[in-house]
Amino acid sequence: MHSRERATSCSDRDGKIGPWGDGAAVAIPRSVRSSSRTCAPRPPAPHRNRLHVLARVGRSGVNGPGSLPRVRDYFEQVRRVAKAGLYFVTLEATLVIPDMCAGMETANGWTTGQLYTAWFDKHVAPKYVAAGQPSLSGDDCWGLRCAMLHQGRLEPHGGAYSRIIFIEPHGGIRMHNNVDVTNRALNIDVTQFAIDMVESAEQWLVAAEQTPNYQANYPHFMQRYPNGLAPFIAGLAVIA
Repeated sequence: MHSRERATSCSDRDGKIGPWGDGAAVAIPRSVRSSSRTCAPRPPAPHRNRLHVLARVGRSGVNGPGSLPRVRDYFEQVRRVAKAGLYFVTLEATLVIPDMCAGMETANGWTTGQLYTAWFDKHVAPKYVAAGQPSLSGDDCWGLRCAMLHQGRLEPHGGAYSRIIFIEPHGGIRMHNNVDVTNRALNIDVTQFAIDMVESAEQWLVAAEQTPNYQANYPHFMQRYPNGLAPFIAGLAVIA
């Protein structure tokens, strides 16, 4: 497999970021390709709104006996990785939740930085108040999300803070939602951050899943197929 990647940036709130896989050329194994089939790069996505809902792939189907509906399953997995102490993965999985939820509300299933910040400000930000003032806004979280996902940094591209520091659970000590005004820093309990985001999303979901846009986008959300996905793969559990 080979790929060509363009430079990524998160310079604004309009979703002009990438590449999220744009331009990747995927080689097809000889055993499954015909002699006339060729491998070509994907055409670039439109410059505006190019951030698609995370994992807007696959087809409609049934998760399997005893499994959660696909969106709730994602939220539950975020809880599980947080409890398992996989905090890098926890942060990445948590920070994209506003992307997914905001995109599920749109007619085409796509989202932007402005929709991300608006969703966060409405559903999560009220949980973050320090000394009577908002301590974590949609702009703060969007800047953090861009820095974390594209560069592996916790130095937000925008917002009020130069650093956001996540505190791991340590015995009975809990440090959460403390603002260091002098150093323009915020510390947050990493597990509580994941819980706050997931619970906010679950509360949002109760009303959102009744809307036409959500229902139209839902069949495209990733899910687990325990017995494969015809006509592609049979007999093995897949995510698609």
